Amino acid sequence: TKKSGVEDPPRAVDLLDTARLFTVNILTSLGFGPRLGLSAVPNAVIQKYEGSFLSFITGVLGGDLQTLAGGPLFLLLAKYYTTYGPIFNLSFGPKSFLVVSDPVMAKHILKSPPTQYCKGMLAEILEPIMGKGLIPADPKTWKVRRRAIVPAFHKKWLNRMNTLFADCADNLIDSLSKVPENKAIDMEERFCSVTLDIIGK
Repeated sequence: TKKSGVEDPPRAVDLLDTARLFTVNILTSLGFGPRLGLSAVPNAVIQKYEGSFLSFITGVLGGDLQTLAGGPLFLLLAKYYTTYGPIFNLSFGPKSFLVVSDPVMAKHILKSPPTQYCKGMLAEILEPIMGKGLIPADPKTWKVRRRAIVPAFHKKWLNRMNTLFADCADNLIDSLSKVPENKAIDMEERFCSVTLDIIGK
């Protein structure tokens, strides 16, 4: 249905949807993906898990990629990118993710109407943090909010932000150059600090 020219967002995922996805994931892992009408996208194989069996089961059932990766999520995705290429399927338990790193495909997705793709779990995760912010918003709310932030994409503002990013990156490089060579650095913590510096300015 349509209201004010904007389609309603897809319905919420229920238990039947979860069971269906779980079944499709199992059949796909057994090689039946093409017979189910699924694209021939590589399936990432999760490596041997180093934690306890209980934490593994909890991670699978909860779809917790970070727990299964054994560290920061971006390291897992970077490893799969080098192994499987710019698009691959990551499935386990009741969760399934199509990971897209190809710029042409990303552009197509971002330029498509917001009703073409369900935000799904992303919206669920971000709603307690961001409320009905731009990223987790339903299509009707998104349309109003997107129009309100158009000035933030003006070329002069983007140039200023690029300068700010470069300055903060230079500060990070300076701080890293002062750390002894044999000392381990928590880069995730450093990147979070840089992000907060940018937001604060």
